[in-house]
Amino acid sequence: IPPAGEVAVFGGVGALLYVDDRLVGALPLSRPLLISPGQHRIALQENDHRQEWPVKVLDNRTVEMRFEPESSAVLVTQLPAVFLILRGAKMPAALQSRVQLAIEQAVQSAHFATLHESELAVGKDGDLEKCLRQPACANDLASRNNADYVLTADISEYRADKSAKLITQIDFTFSESRVLAQSIRNDEVCNKCTATQLIGMASESVRSLLSMWTGRSRG
Repeated sequence: IPPAGEVAVFGGVGALLYVDDRLVGALPLSRPLLISPGQHRIALQENDHRQEWPVKVLDNRTVEMRFEPESSAVLVTQLPAVFLILRGAKMPAALQSRVQLAIEQAVQSAHFATLHESELAVGKDGDLEKCLRQPACANDLASRNNADYVLTADISEYRADKSAKLITQIDFTFSESRVLAQSIRNDEVCNKCTATQLIGMASESVRSLLSMWTGRSRG
């Protein structure tokens, strides 16, 4: 997979979107654009009004561009990246995928970008699984891959009772990639719940964790 970053573009509904003078679609976009790293020019065309702005795209990062046609202003924001680690007790693959998706969506809704294990540059001699089990190593790996934060979801317990209800505990830890000592935790227990309830719990727990971090940073 060639290197790429994401560009999320917001503006007037129906505006034509150009990347380096090439028409790529119209707003609103269903998802961010995938663009090769480097300098690019993004333009919106609404009737006879055109706005164009340069943007630097970074590998595995997301940048937001908000075009304001009334003022001709463009707000460009490089979203901070969160490296997500999901590990622990064995969980059915289909359910684990749903839990991971819910966590990613919660992170993105808080205006963070997500970075996955498959997107990391580990190095020729790197043992990824071993590294991810060691907080200091995982944070160093995230930092070397330009991730600002690390979110670990550690499934410390998972089992189903006779009625197929789930007994699950997920321990969430959020920290800066460069300052391991500064971290916050949120441990959640889902006792005799359904898969849907578990997914909702995971999503809400991450939203709460990120809200706590944002509030602490601002304070």
